[in-house]
Amino acid sequence: MSVAEPAIPAPTQRPQKMATLVAQQILSEITSEGLEAGVMLPPEREMVEKYGVARGTLREALRLLELQGVLTMKPGPKGGPVVCRADGRSLAWAIAAQLQRFGASFRTVLDARERLEPAITAMAAERREQRDLLVIGGTIAEMRRNLGDFRTFVGDNHRFHAAVANASRNALCEVLVTSLRWINDGIVLDAEYREYPRDRRRRVLASHELIYDRIAAQDAPGAAAAMHEHIKGENEYLDRHWGHFMNQPLRWDQVAQ
Repeated sequence: MSVAEPAIPAPTQRPQKMATLVAQQILSEITSEGLEAGVMLPPEREMVEKYGVARGTLREALRLLELQGVLTMKPGPKGGPVVCRADGRSLAWAIAAQLQRFGASFRTVLDARERLEPAITAMAAERREQRDLLVIGGTIAEMRRNLGDFRTFVGDNHRFHAAVANASRNALCEVLVTSLRWINDGIVLDAEYREYPRDRRRRVLASHELIYDRIAAQDAPGAAAAMHEHIKGENEYLDRHWGHFMNQPLRWDQVAQ
C-alpha cells in the first residue's frame, strides 16, 4: 500500500498595499502607452482623481516608482513625475544594498562579471545586427579619442559593455550587465583609481577591438573567449594593484542611484 506524499502548501501572499497597486498600474500605463524618457505624467490632482486614492497614497506610489528608477520627481511649481530612461542603475543600487547586507566584497561583482559576460557576448555574436556593430564600434572610437581622460574613458567603457549586452537581444542579460557595470565603475572611481595608466587603457581598447571583430564575424566561441580574457585580465590587474580594496565589504553608498 503506497502512502500519498503530503501536499505542499501554497505560498501565502500578503495583500498588497494600495500604494503598490497604484504604482503597478502607473507602470503598466507607461509601458502600454510607450512613454519615452522625459515625458511628464499628469499633475497630482489629476492622478488622485484618476486612481481614486488619497494624496498620501499617490505620493507613496510615486516614491516606489522613483526608487525603482521608473520616475524622477522634478521639483518646482511646474514639476512632477517624469519618466526615466531604463539603464539598470536602480537595479545596481538595489543589488549593492543586498550585497552589503551579505557582507559581500567588490570581488563578488568581478567574479560574476567574469562568468556572465562571456556567455552574453556569445549571444551577441549570434544575434547582432548591423546597427549593433555601429553602436559598439562608436564606443570604441570614443575610447580611442578619450584615452587621456580617465573619467570619460570609463564612461565609454561602460557604454561598450552595455552595447554588447544589448546586441544579445535579451533584456535580462542587458540589465544585469549594465547593473554590474554601474557597481564596478562607481567603486573604481570611489577608490581614486585615477592612476590607471595610459598603456593599460590601450590594452583595454585593444581587447574591445578584438571583441568587436569576433562579434562582427559572428564567431560566438571566439567572442566569448575574447571577453573572458578581457575581464580576467582586468580582474588580475585590480588584484595586483588594489587587492586589499577588492576584498573589502562593498557599501551601498559607493553606488550612485
